[in-house]
Amino acid sequence: MPSDGKRQFHGSPSQLTPNGKRSKTNDGNIPSSSVNSKSPSTITDYFLPVKKSIPNALNDQLLSKILISMDTLIAENRKLKDKVNSLEASIADLKSSFGNKKTFAEVVAKGISLPESQASIKRATMNATIHESRKSSIVIRQIDSQTTLNNDDLAQKISSECCVSHPVAVFRISDKMEGPPLIKMKFPTKEDASRVLSTFNSVKVKMPELKHFVIRPDLTK
Repeated sequence: MPSDGKRQFHGSPSQLTPNGKRSKTNDGNIPSSSVNSKSPSTITDYFLPVKKSIPNALNDQLLSKILISMDTLIAENRKLKDKVNSLEASIADLKSSFGNKKTFAEVVAKGISLPESQASIKRATMNATIHESRKSSIVIRQIDSQTTLNNDDLAQKISSECCVSHPVAVFRISDKMEGPPLIKMKFPTKEDASRVLSTFNSVKVKMPELKHFVIRPDLTK
C-alpha cells in the first residue's frame, strides 16, 4: 500500500468512468463475444475506428446493432442491384428476340399482297355482290301465252300493286324448259323484292292480268 494511504486501481485508465467507477465493458471497449458472434465478420474490422470517431460514448452492444443493420442494408442493396441488372439483361434479350418478328398486321398485309390472295379476295367480293344482287331480284315465269302485258307493263303493274319501287332492270333470261322465257326483275332494295315475293299471290287474285304469272326468288348463278 502506498505511503499516502490511498488505494490504487489496477488496469488501464480506459476501464474507469469519469466519476471514478470501474466500467462494465470489456477491455479496449470492443464488442463482447456474444455480440461478435452475431455480427458479420466485417464489423470487427471497423468497430473500433467507428467507436473512436464518435464524440459521445455509446453502449458497445447498441453500436454493434447499428453497424449490423448498416451492413445488412448494404448487402440487401447489393442483392437488389444484382436482380435489377439481371432483369435489365432479360428485357434486352426479349427486345432483341422480338425485334426480328413481324407483327400480326404485317403478316396479314403480306399475305393479302400475294397474287393468289388478291384473286381470292376478288372472287369473294364478286360472290358477295352477286349474292346481294340476287336478294333484290325476282324471277317471273309466264305459265301461258294469253297475257298481253309486255315487260315494262308487267313491271309497272307488279310494283304498283305490291306497293314497292319500280324495278331498276327488267330483262328476259333463257330457260331450258319449253315455253315463254323467264323474266328477271331487279329492284332497288332486297326489301322491295321480299315484299313482292310475299304479296304477289294475294295481289294477282284481284288482278286478272297477273294470274298468268308465277314468281320465285332469283336462284341464278
